[in-house]
Amino acid sequence: MTRRLLTTLLFPTLLAIAAPPALSRPVAMTDADATRFFHAQGCKTCHARDELRIGPSYAMIATRYPNATPETVERLRLKVLYGGAGAWGTTPMISHPDVSVAEAEAVLRWILAAGAEASKK
Repeated sequence: MTRRLLTTLLFPTLLAIAAPPALSRPVAMTDADATRFFHAQGCKTCHARDELRIGPSYAMIATRYPNATPETVERLRLKVLYGGAGAWGTTPMISHPDVSVAEAEAVLRWILAAGAEASKK
């Protein structure tokens, strides 16, 4: 229980304190922008739009967070930038220190919006 408490409450809080907040609202990504980003950052190794790989699909992420609050987006952004584990099993998400805050937020908003669109179909 203590480890779970540290992982779910304390660690994200500490990262939020240490990480700089987004200074402006990110520009929306197009599907082409997102695809380029995923290829450039190596996301496709672990993730796909509708297919479970090492990590969850983008559709699974969007399904888990259908009405993502700004706090949820922030928590997910910290996972993209600093890595994490436990939310989707035991395989850790690696950190991506070369991704900017704005890029992380933009791609997360694309993932969440794409999932919302897919669930309407």
